[in-house]
Amino acid sequence: MWKRHQSIVYELSKDSCVDKVIFINPEVWIKDNLKISKISQVLNQLSENGAMIDNVSVYTPISFFPEFLLYGVLRKFKYYFTISKFVRVLRQGPFICIINNPYVYAKECFRSIIDSADLVIFDLSDDYSEFYAGDQQKKMDVLLSEVLQRSDMILAVNEHLKNKYSCFNSNIQVVTNATNYDNFALTSYANVEVLDDIKARFDHIVGYSGWINDVRIDTKILDSFTTSKNIAYVFVGPVSNVIRDTYSSDNVFFIQAVPYSELPNYIHYFDVAIIPFLINGHTKGNDLLKIHDYHAVGKPVVSTRIGGVDRFENLIYIASDTAAFTDSIRKAIAEDSDEKIRSRQLSAFANSWRSRIKQVKKAINKLYFVKTSGTVFDEPNV
Repeated sequence: MWKRHQSIVYELSKDSCVDKVIFINPEVWIKDNLKISKISQVLNQLSENGAMIDNVSVYTPISFFPEFLLYGVLRKFKYYFTISKFVRVLRQGPFICIINNPYVYAKECFRSIIDSADLVIFDLSDDYSEFYAGDQQKKMDVLLSEVLQRSDMILAVNEHLKNKYSCFNSNIQVVTNATNYDNFALTSYANVEVLDDIKARFDHIVGYSGWINDVRIDTKILDSFTTSKNIAYVFVGPVSNVIRDTYSSDNVFFIQAVPYSELPNYIHYFDVAIIPFLINGHTKGNDLLKIHDYHAVGKPVVSTRIGGVDRFENLIYIASDTAAFTDSIRKAIAEDSDEKIRSRQLSAFANSWRSRIKQVKKAINKLYFVKTSGTVFDEPNV
């Protein structure tokens, strides 16, 4: 599934002023991927290394040792060889570095690239501090503060993150999430056999796409689903073993993640799309692309009051507790109409990356002009 940073980089790569793009994926530790079900994913990632898609090179570093086993000189030695080839290529001309989710074990990587870049942009698409706890969180906070302070510009996904981190850098602006509209708003959708089977057995399908774990999913809401026997609840995406084992039932189904291009075919089956998230530090930093993805397919959305949903209060159903969540699902089914479907799709079109990237390019151009004493981003070969 494509995320925000992939979409931003892809849209920028289409501009005539961009000569080449190097997209470095997060590192994959080989031991975590030795299960039979994951081998094909690793082979996919390996095959992408160095492969050109138009002017975009995609690399996925593969590690044979967990980072905590590498200390000091060994870690620096490893990252020197991991990143040096990229830096050599980048130094052939002016380049812009866009950072997303700094990795606590890869400080040398970030520093090396930042030192070489003409412009550094930090895409603050999540509250990365909330991904960790204890000592790891402290390390991430130190790294975050460094990257924030060394960046020329910060793109914050919502006002909450802008307000929280503006003390580190005054040049921080909100760029909310968007959808790849053309991927989701299709004139026709392919049949999905497993969902055809579920549809034949239930009155309605309520669905969710994305990560399914107890860090973000409110399990009290999941508990309530087993009582609605005429409704099937379908979750599409990577799921934790605990949630799968606990909540799989006659009317709750978990389907493994599907290719991004096929995801709209699954969402098309949903009568209602849901976002049953916990309210915590992590979800306050949210501005979910999936709202726009759901809307592009025309689906009504029921969500808890996480970050970013308030501005769509006239389009989505926002629930304050479990009872309100299940009531909102029934209401969304009963109230759906062609007019509402059209309103959602218009909202998705207005919140497409095709539109949003104009804001990003304008900000880059202004900053690049100042830093390079008059050179504009619209000139070629960046």
